[in-house]
Amino acid sequence: MRIHTDNLLTGDFYDAARAAGVTISHNTMHNSRSRARAYDFSLRGDSRRYPMGGRTDDGHAATWDQWGIFLSVLFGRDPNARISAVYEGLAQFEAKTFHRFSEGDVPVDMHGDHKWEFFAPYVQKCKHCTAKFTHKPA
Repeated sequence: MRIHTDNLLTGDFYDAARAAGVTISHNTMHNSRSRARAYDFSLRGDSRRYPMGGRTDDGHAATWDQWGIFLSVLFGRDPNARISAVYEGLAQFEAKTFHRFSEGDVPVDMHGDHKWEFFAPYVQKCKHCTAKFTHKPA
């Protein structure tokens, strides 16, 4: 995943990883046309699924909740950060995840791999907890 930022530094990623209970499998800094810099990174966590690209020696992918906690910490430190074409800042992140994540807070019903089902137009909800998200453009 790539995040474009004016304020985040490498240490912020490690703080966010600790809060989310994940490890960073790679983190590289790049130039950005929209912000001061960009970071390309991936996470390893507690999912039963393998990361994109298939099975690796560095573990399983992070869960959706672990990603949410991780990103909430980063957005808490730079509310204007942009994550690829997915989230344009903190307000959009919170709206698309229905405010499930506060800065580093762990959702009370957090669990491994969600079972997503369509709930409403553009909205998916987990069959086993209160997690939901929207694909609707902001």
